[in-house]
Amino acid sequence: MPNTLNWPSYVNDRISLSVARCIKEAHEEGDLPEELSKWIDVPSGDLPSIRSCVTAPPGWILVESDYATAEMHGLAVISGDKMLQKLLSEPDPDWVYMKAGNKYGIEAVRVGFSPTAETGIPETAHDPEYIMKAWKDNEYLGEVTDDMLVRDDEGNPVHTSFDIHWSLIERTYGKCRESMVKKIDRNAAKVVISPSNQ
Repeated sequence: MPNTLNWPSYVNDRISLSVARCIKEAHEEGDLPEELSKWIDVPSGDLPSIRSCVTAPPGWILVESDYATAEMHGLAVISGDKMLQKLLSEPDPDWVYMKAGNKYGIEAVRVGFSPTAETGIPETAHDPEYIMKAWKDNEYLGEVTDDMLVRDDEGNPVHTSFDIHWSLIERTYGKCRESMVKKIDRNAAKVVISPSNQ
């Protein structure tokens, strides 16, 4: 059974547009089955998602269960991959949480660069313009100040967990997530495909 949660929204959106076009064309040509006529002229965003098209055979049921990166945790243990185990269990030294409601609306900010051997990002891409700066989808938003960071009871910055999807795509492309678009690039890592514009 495919993991339908791994189909990112931008893939679902493109499929919905294609389905809407097919329904319209079939209707215009007189080839649309009667049971699909209710979908004529329905905006693509209102069509059922591709996930809803996955159904269980008679006598079976589908179970929805989403434990973040469960497959990765299993693979890390089975393979004995120490770097993957580290990515899944330790805080990310390069990223710190931002306070909720910050003016940039971002969750975290880069505070450093780990060695290339750990991140896959070449040193030539270690741009100081990313450190303590707010970026979103390759757009610079502004400077981050110390008072915007989340701190623990002892005053230390609180580091995020590793984002395994961002880590994978940074390693694949050899560049920092700040220069990428989350909805396209990070989601591409979920299905281990390269977006068409790369």
